Amino acid sequence: AGVLKSLLESSKQQITILIDSIDSLRDVEDLDWLPVTLLDNVKLVLTVSSAGTGQDLANAESVVLQRLRERIGDDSCFLYLTPFTQEQWEDVLCFGGGDIYAANGALQLPECWKKSGEKISIQAKILWWLGWLGITNLSDTSVSHISERVFEILEEKFTAAIVRLIVSLLLASREGLLETEIITLIRNSNLVTGSTTKLWTHFCWKMGPLFLHNKNIIVVDRTLRQVAEKRYEADIKQAHRILYDYYELQPNAFLDKKGKERCFNYRKFVELPYHKYQLDAMATGSAFSNSPYLTDLAWLQDKLIATGCVHILNDICLVDGAASAGTHVALLKSFIESHFKALNYDGHQLYSLLRPVLVAERQRTGSPYSNSVIVQQWLEAIDSSTVPFLERLMLDEVAAESEKAAADKLPNAGFDLMMNLSIEGYFVISLSTEREEICVWDVAKCRKVRTLTGVPQPSAICPVGDYGVAVLCRREIRIIDLNEGRFKVTLKGVMNQKMPYFGLHDPSHLVCLSRNRMYVNLMNIESGDCVTTFKAGEDRFLNSLLVSGDGRILVCGDETQKPFPLLVWHLSQKKLLYDLRIPHHDFITSLSAITHEGSYVCVVAKELAEPSPNFIVVYDLQSGTLFKKWKPSCNTVSLAISQTNTCVIAGLEDARILIWDLVTGNCRSTLVGHSAPVTLLKIDPTGKILLSSDKEGRDLSIRLWQLDSGNLLAVYTPDERITTCEILSGGSYLALALENRHNLITLKLRSGKDGPAAEDDRSSVVYGNTEHDGKQFDLKQ
Repeated sequence: AGVLKSLLESSKQQITILIDSIDSLRDVEDLDWLPVTLLDNVKLVLTVSSAGTGQDLANAESVVLQRLRERIGDDSCFLYLTPFTQEQWEDVLCFGGGDIYAANGALQLPECWKKSGEKISIQAKILWWLGWLGITNLSDTSVSHISERVFEILEEKFTAAIVRLIVSLLLASREGLLETEIITLIRNSNLVTGSTTKLWTHFCWKMGPLFLHNKNIIVVDRTLRQVAEKRYEADIKQAHRILYDYYELQPNAFLDKKGKERCFNYRKFVELPYHKYQLDAMATGSAFSNSPYLTDLAWLQDKLIATGCVHILNDICLVDGAASAGTHVALLKSFIESHFKALNYDGHQLYSLLRPVLVAERQRTGSPYSNSVIVQQWLEAIDSSTVPFLERLMLDEVAAESEKAAADKLPNAGFDLMMNLSIEGYFVISLSTEREEICVWDVAKCRKVRTLTGVPQPSAICPVGDYGVAVLCRREIRIIDLNEGRFKVTLKGVMNQKMPYFGLHDPSHLVCLSRNRMYVNLMNIESGDCVTTFKAGEDRFLNSLLVSGDGRILVCGDETQKPFPLLVWHLSQKKLLYDLRIPHHDFITSLSAITHEGSYVCVVAKELAEPSPNFIVVYDLQSGTLFKKWKPSCNTVSLAISQTNTCVIAGLEDARILIWDLVTGNCRSTLVGHSAPVTLLKIDPTGKILLSSDKEGRDLSIRLWQLDSGNLLAVYTPDERITTCEILSGGSYLALALENRHNLITLKLRSGKDGPAAEDDRSSVVYGNTEHDGKQFDLKQ
């Protein structure tokens, strides 16, 4: 009730929720989830069946209706639906078959049928059906009698054996059956000597008004189903066996002709566990809880991906709640309910989310699951799995307590920027502008190794050497020694307030966009002096700055010239190489990327006179020529380039990611899975692993991909929006900063194929001088 109420209270829109046939819910006695008071913008409509007719409804309350009265407590909320008026009844009766069957106008039905006392919709539908077949000599028009007559007529026309088979299969199925499934099952029965399809088409036409065709075929009304269940009770038991055998023989997933794209067999995942339960219930009640459908993690993960959480919970609810208390079934139910949003978004993260829960339960004193054999098997299966997943590393108890104490003192939690430190080990640097704080983190150990406070309004960083960093402090660039926690020098001059761009040329020099944006300064890091200036010409205002990883090539956008050009400098030779432009197009320089060696630069461009989507161009900077041009079907919103895999990666506003081959120019892979525009792309330092996300938080998840194959490695959905993140070498670790969180989250890419030896050597590296480990330095001047 608390969850539903909080969701409803957070909405500003008018909401109407309709829950039809609440008496068909499995746990009708437990209505605690139902909120008693609603906001003015929320309406909740429930329907429940009652046994009486007419004025007797009030005195024929079902148990569910009584329970609803007790829960809500306000009689004015209850409305008894009146039966059809005589005029309405006659209209419904004459057109009961629907538009298709009544195409030739209303049927002429006996007058006595129009005087029926029950006057309910299924009665009208069956009477119309009987009249449509020319059967009007009925002495009894009650629902129970004419329902029986339906099946008698069908058995006369199609033989009892065929009707028993078809109807029992429909009744035994969990969600109805597809037409292709029905035809296959009839054919497998060997009851039909001629064309199975022709027989089914004839049967379906005759039975049509009493079937509900909504992808799956079911019998149209509960009353009619109840009559059929009683009539074919023995056949339904056999139908469960037929359906179980039918689905068990099917594969869990289907592959396309190339063997690449996999489509899960939704029908098998939904139906098979249900029929297993029904068969076990005929034998012994406890077998289902220990079946693979509630114990095999591979099956559970595939089912989550194929169907979502609801169908897993439906399987769990087949097991008696009292009998499952304290067992793996209860733990699985609690886990899925707690992580419903993330698992429903993508079941690939089952192992990521389940492992910490299992470890915690094994360690918790008094946990009913600590000695569970199946829980132990789950833990072993996850640890030995060859399927990659992201494991969240937790702080030890002592560190967690100190972090919590420190967090209580922080007025503004969260981080604004994070960057990889390209040194031995797994280290990142983070900054918080409002707290005026810079931290160095040992990601493998999930802890801070340096904290520098009193840094005036830091907003951008650029690592310099092993332990240095250039920090934009308000409009000045300061060089800081992170290892010893001290200021080294302040570079001369001030930066442009709106475009304070800078990058690293070599360990001794930075390139910085000047205050007036008309030129670029090459600054000496040791002295803080300007060594030289790059200028493209008079009155040309630069709007971007991109430096290759080796510091050799500089690319800037020029917003003065029409169309906007790209200016390319060779920093070592200190000369302008190219003035690149495309007639009638502008470059969107905020969406650009350059290879580490500066061989290629890719940038997004748009046509000036056309509203068509933007497109991607790649320039060969060795010759200054247009190398490739790609036009996706929608706008590109993020861009990255990998020299290692010779590819350009584009994040699109329709949530796809395209990988373009730099050599052939073909689209190598299309990556799907995100539910919002992919506005963030990061490649790990080896150039082989891609991290993708949405900076706006519309899709909370991050995804890891293998660039060479385009395969999804892992996905993780945190509780809150990611403000900044970083991927470390080989994708072995991810560091995430969440909104309003005082600590980083460390995710480790786990797989049974990992070779831990080399990784352990690297993760044991200490940052800088050991005597400064974990220290906090105050740099306030």
